[in-house]
Amino acid sequence: MKKTYEDIFEDKVGKKLSKYFDVEHQVYSIENKNATKQRKGRIDLVLRCKKTDELYGVELKNPKNHLSGKKQHDFLFQASAYTELYFKTKFRTTPAKMPIVIAPALSTIKWQAKDFGNNFDGQIKTQSNSNYYCINNYTYIYAAYNVGEIIKTDDSGNFALIFNNKKVWSSI
Repeated sequence: MKKTYEDIFEDKVGKKLSKYFDVEHQVYSIENKNATKQRKGRIDLVLRCKKTDELYGVELKNPKNHLSGKKQHDFLFQASAYTELYFKTKFRTTPAKMPIVIAPALSTIKWQAKDFGNNFDGQIKTQSNSNYYCINNYTYIYAAYNVGEIIKTDDSGNFALIFNNKKVWSSI
């Protein structure tokens, strides 16, 4: 079976994270902490920090297909639903709830505001555009959906897990 772009992205992210985390792919949830067979969801990755033993779930989407507002909401809503589930991971003897992060990060989308007299026209622009006003979306994503993000922290390939504008883990 041919791998989708999302499958390739999952492999790539899992490989990069494996330097710092033990990584488990495609982990199913169960109905509740005491259930053994009922499945409600499947998260793309479960990470166990090699230094702290902390668990994180990672929900991934094809970075080329998530930019519309509806798709962003669906992506965040799905990740948010996972924050309430217990996942049967090989890293714990009992099913575990865990903080959920998304990738790619949506907070790198910026808004550009143009003022045309009394008319206000907002356009979505990416961070690479030189003419934008930055609105910090980390706090919005956490407040509205209770999820964090994996973000790139510099041009050297370092990254961090961010929840509510706070780094909870960093590769540097």
